[in-house]
Formats: sequence, C-alpha cells, structure tokens
Amino acid sequence: MQINCFEPSIIEEDIEAVTNCLRRNELTFTKTVTEFEFKFSELSRKKFNIGFSSASAASYALFHFLYEQYGICDVYTSSLSFVSPAWAAKKNGHNVIFVDVDEQLLFDFENYKLQRDKYGSANINILMPVLYGGVSDIVSFSGVTDEIVIVDSAHCLTPNIKYDYAFFSFHPAKPIVMTNGGILATDDANAFEYNKKYRNFGRVPDSDSYTIEQEGFKFYMNGMNASWGLAQINNNRWQTNIARRKDNLNELRRIGTCGTWTKHDRMSSFHLGTLILNETNNKTVREFFKSRDIQVTYHYPLLHKVKNFGCDYILPRAEEFENKIVNLPIHQNLTTIQLEQIGNTIKELTNVKTKH
Repeated sequence: MQINCFEPSIIEEDIEAVTNCLRRNELTFTKTVTEFEFKFSELSRKKFNIGFSSASAASYALFHFLYEQYGICDVYTSSLSFVSPAWAAKKNGHNVIFVDVDEQLLFDFENYKLQRDKYGSANINILMPVLYGGVSDIVSFSGVTDEIVIVDSAHCLTPNIKYDYAFFSFHPAKPIVMTNGGILATDDANAFEYNKKYRNFGRVPDSDSYTIEQEGFKFYMNGMNASWGLAQINNNRWQTNIARRKDNLNELRRIGTCGTWTKHDRMSSFHLGTLILNETNNKTVREFFKSRDIQVTYHYPLLHKVKNFGCDYILPRAEEFENKIVNLPIHQNLTTIQLEQIGNTIKELTNVKTKH
C-alpha cells in the first residue's frame, strides 16, 4: 500500500461531533460556526475571525472588500504559492506582481523592493506572503512600513508574523480536519462587518425576510464542519497532530539526504516536509520514491509562468528551485514501519546519488 504525503486524521470524537450536529439538524450556518470563530481567535491572535467555506472564498471576499476601500491595489505575492489567492486579487481588479523566494522558499522582501521599483505604481501596496510549509514567520517582514500585509496562512495555524489580515484553510490534509473550510482573521472592524455579509450573499435579516445590502456569495462555513473543527480545538488535537509531524520530520532529518531540508520555527505547523535537492530533477526523485510505494509531491507550479497572468519577467531563485523541490510524507498518521520505510528509501537514494 502506498504511503501518501497527506492522509486524513479521523477519530471517534470527530464522528461523535458530526453525529451530534446531524441530530440537532445544524447543517447550514449555525451558532456552532460562531463558537468555532471565537475559539479560533486563540490561534490567530486576532479579534475578528470569520468562518468561510474555504480559504479561497475568504481571499476572494477580502480582495473585494479591499477594492471597495482603496480601489486598484498592487498585490505582491510569492510565485511559489497556491493559485486561488492570486486569482482572487486579479479577478477583483487588482494588479498582481509576483515576487521571488529566498533560500527557504519564502517571500523575498528584498526582491519585493526591486519589483516595486520596477513595476509598482501610486496604488496602495499589499504584501501577500505565503507561510510555506507551515512556518509561522518571515524575518525580513520586520522591514514592512506602510504596506498592507495579507498572510496566506493555509499551511500554518499559529502565525507569528505581524499582519493585517490572514486566511486559514481546513481540509482533510491539515492539522484541523474538515471536509472544507476557511477563516479570515483580522482586527479590522470594517472588514469584519463587510465580510460577514459578503459570505452570506450580502444579505441581512429583515423581519421574516431579508434585504440585500451589498454584493456577496454563499461563502459561509457550515455547522457540520464548524462542529468538527471546534471539537479538535477543544481537545487540543491540532497540537498533538503538529507535534507528531514535527517528530516525524526530525526523524527524517537525522538520515542522510541528497539535499537541504527547509527550516521550521518554534510556532510552525509542520505542514510540509520540504527537501531542496542538490540536483535539478525532482521528477526522477519522485519516481524513485513512487517505485518504493511512497508518494512524494511537488508544490507549487510557479504562478508567474502561468500564461493567464501574462508575466514577461523571470524570478531567478524560484526558477532555480523549481525542479529541486520535493515534499516527503511527515503527517501524523505515519506508523513506525512507514517512517522507517521512508527513511530507508532516503538512505537508498543517497547511496545511489553518491555512487554516481
């Protein structure tokens, strides 16, 4: 049986939480969503936490709000990221300018300044770093002055970076497991009021009907997913999951490799165990692991090379790393035997590379 990079973590308490939700007939937007939002503030460290159907929905709503507030903004984001937040910015009328990565695959603040000087305008500047792999902070962001910071925290539950807005993701592969779900976190009261309505078609209750006050979609988190997530926060299972991921990665780090492991900080969620290969063909390495029934993934295709964004520039370091990035399984469901199998394959691969 193949060892997968991501595997859902479902226990009896999850089944009980979902079953109770079914018994109470709380399947759409319910008070459980509000309870989950309140509890999640312990992780986000923000006053307002708005439950969405996904992080993609949260990012789309946020960029619509920012367009309403400021008009067209210049959004600088890492090319090594998931596509939906960049699409959300573009589809809401903003300029998307991609930034190179540093040696840890994180938003390169120095490259941002170069891109700003070359492609920027008089618009509001928005920085959208990705906490790639689950790290909680980017040291260079201490240099942020008057820019708006939106953090793509889909990989990290406990960001330590200073930010104005952040969106979080919950699905079967994350430390908090849901079928799907997201949170938009902020201290901005105006953003809170706007996005509460946006996720619910832009409507507000009016006697036995409702009125439409603004634009919006069906983007709200449902009660079943909120119940599931709330149970995992209340029993601190997300912390247990992260601790296991950390232990698994540390075990693999002790084994000889043919590359360099990216670093994780104290508050990391250890979402990815990322190895930057010494050689430039991650496809060969992925096929080698696959032949041993181990899934090794590559995230992400570089966005500045996606034709729909229409970029005509190169980002040297991201393109250098493009064929060197592999993500090995470190999830909390790995057994001792599976972890040993991954370790032995790393040793085997290292020996093959050494001989050549």
